[in-house]
Amino acid sequence: MRRVRNGLFALIAALLLLPASLLWPSGVRAQPAVGAVIQGMLDLGGGNLVGLPDGRWRVISVFKQPRKIAGMDTVAHTVAVQSEDPAAAVPLLVLRAVTDRMNWERSVCEETSATAWLLDRHDTLHSQLITKCSRWFSITRFSDWTRTVETNIAWTPILTALGSSPPWATETTAFLEFSVRRWQGPGIFVNAFVRTAPMGIDPFKLRDLAREGREEPAHAVLRAWARGMVSASGAAFLDGVRTVRMPALGGALQASATAAVRSGTGSAPPPVAGRSDAVMSEQAARDRIHAMLDQSRPASPAAPLTAQPIAPVTAQPVRPVTAAPVIAVGPAPLVTPASPAPVISP
Repeated sequence: MRRVRNGLFALIAALLLLPASLLWPSGVRAQPAVGAVIQGMLDLGGGNLVGLPDGRWRVISVFKQPRKIAGMDTVAHTVAVQSEDPAAAVPLLVLRAVTDRMNWERSVCEETSATAWLLDRHDTLHSQLITKCSRWFSITRFSDWTRTVETNIAWTPILTALGSSPPWATETTAFLEFSVRRWQGPGIFVNAFVRTAPMGIDPFKLRDLAREGREEPAHAVLRAWARGMVSASGAAFLDGVRTVRMPALGGALQASATAAVRSGTGSAPPPVAGRSDAVMSEQAARDRIHAMLDQSRPASPAAPLTAQPIAPVTAQPVRPVTAAPVIAVGPAPLVTPASPAPVISP
């Protein structure tokens, strides 16, 4: 017994003598400092990681914000990052991590909103252990929008850090808000500002069309990007995946604008300086859109099998003798599945 106790003391002493860098890797100890340039994964504090879209991101604001969620006092560890690329489709990201246990509350996706569009619960329900929600908003000008939140403690430090309005502040902008939460556990809340004006895309037109149930290629791209962001953020923040690949947006969104112009439903986008993907062939544009859709809907590649309509060619009608196989085999499967049962259950 004494030997075991002495062994434990020796082990504890050895651990205490180890360098702190071996016990707590520098990448997961704390939030980054203001001014740091980050690529890939961002630490929101305490080793809670989240992925950033491709490119270099400068940390402009780091602070803790008291929040009351479902009647419970919590703290949101907030990090705001700004893209180093002046022509980036996503110039600003604000990420807020709540690591405390949160009481459950209704998702904003379950509430009616006069301004939100493309609401998506990402195949989750309010009663599940993990809930996800994303929705889009349209902003006339970022500079006008900031005046509506300048006294909000959740935004004041970020607006102060931005200083004078960024070059894109006078553009109409699309604004993505999404969250991934675990029941009685942590959650991540993200705001992303997307520049659509340089591509000739009007976010207010997208909003109106979405409400009418009529969608353009840009809707599919934005929905796919939101799904990719939510999925990757949940994998990193909740599941502890140390490396995730965040979906790109600029090229696919530009491609959707090009497709809309060709179909006559969109306006020609102005040239975008400093972007290698601003001009692309028609086939490349289609490929970028399909790639975005494939990321968000893994089952969809199997759906567009146009070979099925071609398969029943006219071979069956040409052979009148084949009427015999159709005799009882055709009706029997149609009667036996008893498809009304699933329809009645709702």
